[in-house]
Amino acid sequence: MMLLHRIAALLTSAGILSCGATVADWQNLPLPGVGTLRLKHSHLITAADTSKATITAKTLIDWTRANEWDRLRVIVDDSHPLVIKLKAGDLLVLTPEDAALPIIWLSLSKDHRALLEDRTTGKLSIFAPPPGKRLDLSWLGL
Repeated sequence: MMLLHRIAALLTSAGILSCGATVADWQNLPLPGVGTLRLKHSHLITAADTSKATITAKTLIDWTRANEWDRLRVIVDDSHPLVIKLKAGDLLVLTPEDAALPIIWLSLSKDHRALLEDRTTGKLSIFAPPPGKRLDLSWLGL
C-alpha cells in the first residue's frame, strides 16, 4: 500500500495525475511601428519570430481597418461562455500602436475566433476570420 502512495505522489509531482494543466505564461513581443503582441502558447518567442509575427499583426490590423472580420451574431461580454472559453485557451493578443484600433484577442484554436475590444469602452465583439482568408500562423507551429 505504501508503494502505491509513493507511485501516486511521484506521478502527481510529475504532473501526470494533476487535475489542472499548467497555463502557458504570457510572452510579450514589441513590434516597432505596429504594436505589441502578447502570446499565451507553448511556442517560445525568439527574435527570429519578429518578421513573421509582424506580418501576422499587420494582417490582423488590415482585416480590422477594412472591417473584413465575419461578425458572429452574438452579443458578448466578459461573462459570456464564448469569451470565457476563448480567453482560457491559447491566445495571441495584439495591441496596435494606433489607439483608434481595438485590441485584438485571437484564439489559436482551430476556429481562430477573435474578440475585438474597444479601448475606450471595453466593449467586446466576437468574430470569425474573414470568409475565404487564412492567417499564416506557421511560425507558431500551427
